[in-house]
Amino acid sequence: MRKSMNVRLSSPCPTPQTTQSALPSKPTTGRKARRFTPPCAVPAGSVWAEDLLPAQANNLYVFPAVGMAIYATQARRVTDEMFVESARAVADQMTMDQLDHGLLYPPQSNILETEVKTAARVAKVVFENKLARVERPSG
Repeated sequence: MRKSMNVRLSSPCPTPQTTQSALPSKPTTGRKARRFTPPCAVPAGSVWAEDLLPAQANNLYVFPAVGMAIYATQARRVTDEMFVESARAVADQMTMDQLDHGLLYPPQSNILETEVKTAARVAKVVFENKLARVERPSG
């Protein structure tokens, strides 16, 4: 992520969605840094005239993609490298605009595209490490 971001993050979903402290419209006062708690399902809001678009900080991205790759390749075993590559693949799909809006993950509206691209990168790791029990597809 950008090193210049001055945001305090709390995760995941420390308070129920219905409480005021979970809403982005209630900033912490007396601090120069923005504080944003990525909630479970809170709509976009505005804090100090800056739009923040929340994203879910849970297992929407890494585990499904790794599972898809393992299933498709019939991997002999699961390695840490698969999870590291999955995290990198998700991070590589972030745009500067999304980072500027405080997002930590790609938007859920692109979940299928994100998962397929991430799974493809994990499958590449499986094939490169000769862990697949199926032939590598051509192309």
